[in-house]
Parts: sequence; structure tokens; C-alpha cells
Amino acid sequence: MRHGKVTEVEALTTGVLPFERGISQTQDLRIKTGETRVNKFGIGLVLVLAIAAGGAYLVTTNANVGETGITTATVKETASDLATKAKDKAKDLAEKAKVAAVKTKEVAKEAAAKTAVVATDAANKISEKAAETVDKAKAKMAEVKKTVVADAGEKKAAEGGDGPAKLGPNLDKEWSEGKWEDEDGAPTYNIDGDGKVVKKVDWYTYSGWRRYHAECHVCHGPNGQGSTFAPALADSLKKLSYEKFLQVVSSGQQNIWGATNSIMPALGDNKNVMCYIDDIYVYLRARSDDAMPPGKLGAKQRSKKPLEAREFENECTEG
Repeated sequence: MRHGKVTEVEALTTGVLPFERGISQTQDLRIKTGETRVNKFGIGLVLVLAIAAGGAYLVTTNANVGETGITTATVKETASDLATKAKDKAKDLAEKAKVAAVKTKEVAKEAAAKTAVVATDAANKISEKAAETVDKAKAKMAEVKKTVVADAGEKKAAEGGDGPAKLGPNLDKEWSEGKWEDEDGAPTYNIDGDGKVVKKVDWYTYSGWRRYHAECHVCHGPNGQGSTFAPALADSLKKLSYEKFLQVVSSGQQNIWGATNSIMPALGDNKNVMCYIDDIYVYLRARSDDAMPPGKLGAKQRSKKPLEAREFENECTEG
């Protein structure tokens, strides 16, 4: 070291600046390491910058750490809040669904009740309509009966009050309770014809012709003319009374005529015969008197069915 000057080594080892030894503040001290010289202020500046840079790095690192920490916490908090809100939302939705289910059940119950009321009203209306229809039918039947009775009354008045006009050879008869009867009260026919051609017959003659050929002709032959094993009833009625005819048909009997021995079965329980026994008797009586020729009868040849005949038929067949 020289007097009044600080050497390069001193400056480096002692840290004494040149101006402290009287050296001019503007004089540069250079440190020489090999070929490199560093300004002492440059060294200081480098040191300051280095220190500042290190501090800035530390500060920046700490700031980044802090920022990251805040973000993580926020995320966690946000996730927790979202989970809570989702749970609350699900609970709320469940409550609403429960309420909706109750309302749906109530609505369905109310709808069922209304449907039941509507169905009941419809059933009542149908019943009322049916009752009304029945009443109308009854009223119509009553009107028909009145018409029948009125027609019969008018016809009686037009014919002298004695019922339909007397026809046929048997004029000694009276109209009583819907049928013709002789002076003894036995049913008889009323035929418009000459014994060969028939224009019109009363209801009982027509009905008797149908019933005879449905129940009797198999044994007694068509038109009451008999067969090889049963007598001709058209002939039998010439001497057989009405009462005896009823007895034989209802109770039966053994017949002995000529070389033939036959048994008439009892038909008292056969409604197809006994409910129409007067009809059969009237037809056979007309055949017996030759007022009714053999053969068929058509619907146009018959008179109307009397109301009394309808009522008796219903009572007899249903009883």
C-alpha cells in the first residue's frame, strides 16, 4: 500500500473507500481480477439489485402462495355451499313432489267421486226412462183395450146390441163374454159361408182349426174325419154333448166301436189342449153341422181375437 492511496487489495480486503484516505471521490478504483475490472459502484449496484431481486422473488413467492391458499379455500367453501344448496334443493323438490302426490291423489279421488255421481245419475235417468217407457206401454195397452171394447160396443149397437152379426145355420145363439153360445150355454160357431165356401169365421172356429190339427189330427185324422184307430169326431159331436166332450178329453176313456178297441188318453194336464178346449169344440161342432167344409183356413178368413180370449189364454197358459 502506498501513502495516501489505497491499493486495490486494500480496497477489497478492508472495505475502506478511497475518499476515506484522502483520495478524490471522482477517482475510480478498479479491482482487477485477471483482465476484468469492476466499478465499485457497479459492485454495490449489483449487490443491491441482487438483494432486491431476491427479496422480490421471496415476496412474489409468498404472494403466490397466499393467493393459491385463498383460491383453494374459496373453492372448498364454494363446493361446500353448492353441496348444501343442492341438498336443500333436493329436499325442497322432495317436499314439493310429496305435496304434488297428495294433490294428485285428492284430484283422483275427487274425479272418481264425480264419475260415481255421473254414473249414478245416468243409471237413475235410465231407470226413469225405462219406467216411463213401461208406463207408456201400459197406457198404450189400456188404450188398445178401450179401443177393442169400444169397437165391440159400436158393433153391438150397430147390430142391435147383440154382438157381431149372426151367421150360419145356427142362428139361435147369443154373444156372451167374447164368444158365441147356444141356448144351453155351450160354445158355438159363427160362420159366413154356405158349407162349401167360407168367407169369414169367428175367432174360436179359426183357433180351433189350428189347435185340432196341432194336437188331435194324428189320431182322429185331418178335419175330424177319423182314422183306422180313432173315431171321427165330426161324427161323434152329432150326439156328444159339450159336457161329455169335456169329460172325455180331460179324463180319457176306452172306445169300442166296431171291431176296433182304442183308448182315449186323459189330456186334462195338457195346457195346449185344455186352454183351447172351447176352440177345438167349436171347430168340431162346425164340422159336425157341415157349416165348415174340410180344408185349411187363412188369416184373412178369421175375425179379430176377442179381448176376453186374450185374457183367458194368458191366465190359463201362465197359471
